[in-house]
Amino acid sequence: MIIDKPTLLGRITGKVSPAAIEHLDEALTIHPLAHRLVVVCEVTPDTTAGGIHRADAGQRLSSGWVVAVGVDVGTPTRFPGGWDGDPATLLGSRVIFSQYGGAPLVLGDQDRPYDADYRILNDCDLWAVIESKE
Repeated sequence: MIIDKPTLLGRITGKVSPAAIEHLDEALTIHPLAHRLVVVCEVTPDTTAGGIHRADAGQRLSSGWVVAVGVDVGTPTRFPGGWDGDPATLLGSRVIFSQYGGAPLVLGDQDRPYDADYRILNDCDLWAVIESKE
């Protein structure tokens, strides 16, 4: 299951790298299998609200937005007694995940996996879903 592009763009614009937006069409063609998800990673802004340049500007954070989910994400067999919701409810959600969890997904001309804008994660690599105030 994959989120529609206009909805996702409304949530991630200004919060992810320009390269992530550029490769969004390619990312939306990926269909993760079983219990895996595709996440676009959030990056730190270049400056603080006060205008101070950040030393860690451009680094990928351990949070992002779910772009696509496999059909077995969150099933009761994987999370006994836990969440058993529809995997589609995660689409477009902001999530926190293990910093080194999953695998970098290199799209387009990116040649450095550690700098990838997208990651493929197992559902058990997610630590939390951040509820939107919208």
